[in-house]
Amino acid sequence: MRVTLVSETYGESLQYLFTFRAVVSYCGQLATDARVRWDWEDDGAYDTAYLASDAIEYQYYTQTQPGAVMTRVQAMMPDRYSVSAAMPISLYKPLFWVSSGFSVTPNTGDTGTLFTFNAGGMENAQVLPIRYVRWDWENDGLYDTPFIDCSPTGSWQVPPPEPPATHRFTMPGTHTVRAQLKSYTGAVDTGFVTVTVTP
Repeated sequence: MRVTLVSETYGESLQYLFTFRAVVSYCGQLATDARVRWDWEDDGAYDTAYLASDAIEYQYYTQTQPGAVMTRVQAMMPDRYSVSAAMPISLYKPLFWVSSGFSVTPNTGDTGTLFTFNAGGMENAQVLPIRYVRWDWENDGLYDTPFIDCSPTGSWQVPPPEPPATHRFTMPGTHTVRAQLKSYTGAVDTGFVTVTVTP
């Protein structure tokens, strides 16, 4: 059994989304039934569960300083046989730094409340004219929406931006929502908002 780790991202900026693909072979054949999990900093603590998909996106937003980091993937077959591989990633500070601001209205409600989520963005202290956002309602690292156009409204936009994202939570408690903003240059920034849901 063999697993090969491939990074398909052009450039290695701290604010780019990296696309990784794990190619798993077993007895000389492509192993389509293998599951893979990922350890982004190769610290021995895997950051995802075993996933059926061989490709995944990740941004090293936890890395506050440029430098080198190892990323590891572990593949497991249905018979529980597993193998892992790692590759180095060199991260540098981008010339154009994107910062995001996420909000929710209201921030407290019950299980019947429809929460509205908004996103704003800056690039080098200037308002981003074109920006996209996606949302992870459970904060499990698996985004529940595609990137949605949340650019400021302007008559020059065809088609116009999509309306803000909305979501209901069926379980009471405090929910942390992960959001990721992407600029037209491809730079991304990840942030979080918290909502409180009562019965």
